[in-house]
Amino acid sequence: MVEHLLGRLRPGSDHADLNIHTLWSLILARPTVLDHRPELRRLALGKIDELESDPDLASRARQELTSVAYAIRLRDQ
Repeated sequence: MVEHLLGRLRPGSDHADLNIHTLWSLILARPTVLDHRPELRRLALGKIDELESDPDLASRARQELTSVAYAIRLRDQ
């Protein structure tokens, strides 16, 4: 599921806000989903970096991206 969502996180995508919200919801519901997957955490952070510059993202999607990035960075400590 996480791989599927990360593969669809692209700047300019018509469904970026929805995919970000779904990823955020997944991590909120299952906070350990990325615990033993450092490669997915790195991929997710890379995708988040790409998306942060997307001018079409809604403010809610930006906030959710920030929350996801924070959750990932906490796990990497």
